[in-house]
Amino acid sequence: MALRVAGGTIRGRQRCRSDAVWEEDLRRTTDHGLVADEMGAPDGVLRCAESGLVNKGKDAVGVARQSWGSLGQVDHAQGGVFAADASRHGDALVEKRLVMPESWLAEAYTDRRHTCNVPDEVPLHTKPQLAVAMVRSIRHEGRRPGTSRVADGL
Repeated sequence: MALRVAGGTIRGRQRCRSDAVWEEDLRRTTDHGLVADEMGAPDGVLRCAESGLVNKGKDAVGVARQSWGSLGQVDHAQGGVFAADASRHGDALVEKRLVMPESWLAEAYTDRRHTCNVPDEVPLHTKPQLAVAMVRSIRHEGRRPGTSRVADGL
């Protein structure tokens, strides 16, 4: 997408996603509605799973030495919990939550949290707690037609 814009670069896309102020609730509601309209089905399934990606950068939120099943190893990584809507019409990512490692909440990480624009008050949540919060949020919204929910690797 970034390369289709005249003069666009991958780095520019990353900066846009990092530096722009996003109206998260509006984005979420819009995305959920589009997915429900295009691919929703009464027998659809909401799937929750964890995933991590190797990341050794100092300017990315939540990067720490940690174990992730999706990586199969312990390494510097950034991870999250993701929810996808799946039906016979297809599947699409509908929600994500960043996993904040406990080490990031320590005094030693104050400068790094500030550099990465992490709010001062960030609670520590387990991966299952993040998945439950996503499912509750999606159910409260009432736009998802499916009734089944499954979780993997949490």
